[in-house]
Amino acid sequence: FLIVFAFQGFRLTHWWRFLVLMFLAVAAVLADLIENGAIVDITLALDAGESDFSFLLRRLAFFTWMKWLSLALYF
Repeated sequence: FLIVFAFQGFRLTHWWRFLVLMFLAVAAVLADLIENGAIVDITLALDAGESDFSFLLRRLAFFTWMKWLSLALYF
């Protein structure tokens, strides 16, 4: 929805700001997908009995912040 809104705004007005909004929408989607993958990987690591998954937690934190920052900048 966010991408379609920004695309239609750019198509109608040709303002470069709508291109930035499209980029932010795509960034939020990609960050959300990677965040979900990190959650799955953490769950699998816990299920396998691994004790050190700090890298996965850092990845989760980074992409969670990236997603919410992209959404905050969009609005």
